[in-house]
Amino acid sequence: MNSNINFKKLNKELIFIPLGGSGEIGMNLNLYHFNGKWIIVDLGLGFADLDLPGIDIIVPNINFIIKEIKKDILGIVLTHAHEDHIGAIQYLWSEIGCPIYATKFTSLIVKSKCKEYGLTQNMKFNEVESNNTFTLENFKISFIPITHSIPEMNGLLIETEKGKIFHTGDWKFDNEPVIGEVTDEGTLENIGKKVILALVGDSTNIFHKDHSVSEGELGRNLEKLLCTHTGKLIIITTFASNVARLLSMVNAAKKDKRKIILQGRSLWKMYLAAKEAGYLQDTIIYDEKHFKKFKRNEIVVICTGCQGESLAMTTKIADKKHPQISLQEDDVVIFSSKIIPGNEKKIYNLFNKLAEMNVNVLNEANEFVHVSGHPSAQEVKKMFKLIQPKIAIPVHGEAIHLNEHCRVAKNLGIKQALSVRNGDVIIFDNDEAKKIGKVESGYYIIDGNLILNSDSIIIKNRKTLRDNGALFISMIIDKKKKNINHLYVVAPGILEENLDQDILDELKLDIFDTFKEISTLDKNKIKNSIEFSLKKHIKKLINKSPLININVFFI
Repeated sequence: MNSNINFKKLNKELIFIPLGGSGEIGMNLNLYHFNGKWIIVDLGLGFADLDLPGIDIIVPNINFIIKEIKKDILGIVLTHAHEDHIGAIQYLWSEIGCPIYATKFTSLIVKSKCKEYGLTQNMKFNEVESNNTFTLENFKISFIPITHSIPEMNGLLIETEKGKIFHTGDWKFDNEPVIGEVTDEGTLENIGKKVILALVGDSTNIFHKDHSVSEGELGRNLEKLLCTHTGKLIIITTFASNVARLLSMVNAAKKDKRKIILQGRSLWKMYLAAKEAGYLQDTIIYDEKHFKKFKRNEIVVICTGCQGESLAMTTKIADKKHPQISLQEDDVVIFSSKIIPGNEKKIYNLFNKLAEMNVNVLNEANEFVHVSGHPSAQEVKKMFKLIQPKIAIPVHGEAIHLNEHCRVAKNLGIKQALSVRNGDVIIFDNDEAKKIGKVESGYYIIDGNLILNSDSIIIKNRKTLRDNGALFISMIIDKKKKNINHLYVVAPGILEENLDQDILDELKLDIFDTFKEISTLDKNKIKNSIEFSLKKHIKKLINKSPLININVFFI
């Protein structure tokens, strides 16, 4: 996709482009331009839905960055260390290659991830402390600490000659945070006095009307739940990057005098980084090898997999594929997380597996086990009143969230509220935001160690295999006699060899008949003709359209 926008002619303009996270939950990536230069704010991953078989992770499509603005990027500025804000860096940084600006804790998490990919020796990290300001050419950027469910979350005050923008990142007003300090509303009020052109803000929890519940209150309820289920093994699953929740769980386990076992590489990485940055001190954590050394009713297992990810620890335990940890009847599994849109099917499949084992499943639908780290409508209104922007630009949400966020802003008297989507090019002019076009956006697919385009033939074939099975044909042709010497047909996912031999025989006959009508021994001509005939025949026989793979050998 060509943007058809001449950015050189817009050299002096202040421009905003969301490339991820606007029109979807997760995969946050935003661009700011001024005076011919660009900064990237966050570079996160998203979760794949069941329409992408075998895929758990997707990341933003950055073709626009690579093809059009790469040489003019000053750096990646990170608001915090949640996966939907940093999780794509290890996959995409090598294509961008610019410096990274983040707090100590966020830097530690990113370095840990990128080390596995052999990237850290080439990466330049610039640590920025909360409440500090730095300059990237014509951008003046201040880190403004705001409460969230992870250490060192910072909103960004981005100042240029064309105007000041406050980019909130993820946040909430929490009067009893488990990690970090209570948000300094006086600081936000002083920012509002600077005449803020636009607030680019979090929309995730906009439909929740009341003030969000404190993490501290949740922690006390987790303590009660653990005490209530004395005598049973308790497994708690949450997002690995939710350090506040991890601390709440640790405190609850200590109160109930239980041993804590961590499960999942990403969870261990987060724990070690938090400890190095000065958090989660004086806590003894065990790995899975200690599971059988303690009594089951003395253990809390904290593990990954709250979104039903196929390779995560909660799923392995539910599938009875974990080498050490097993569940018994009446054990308790707590899902201390929300269900991300698109993951419903995977998560409910996991719930049902656990229910079949007569395990007690606690989630936000039947127990108080989760609080959002994002602002309710009431908190969003408060933020608008403190910052007093002329323009509201909601991000970090699906279309329905962004539109509702705009409605809230307009009802407060905000001069303009603009509901943007990934790829929209927004130019600020005379205290107004205008959409002037669109650039390429979308997503890449992370498939093992491969990064695939969203329209990859690999995924298309995988979907066909899932829905229609496959037909594999191997044939040996005698060139001299011009006949098929050997023919082997197998149909995994379609036919059972012992039960459907008559259909297989029909397909073989079709292959022989089609071959007789081919006047050439050209391999491609043979394969194409047979495939064309088989597609029609198998559709007629069993109403399926399988993936067909034909191998032709000559003797």
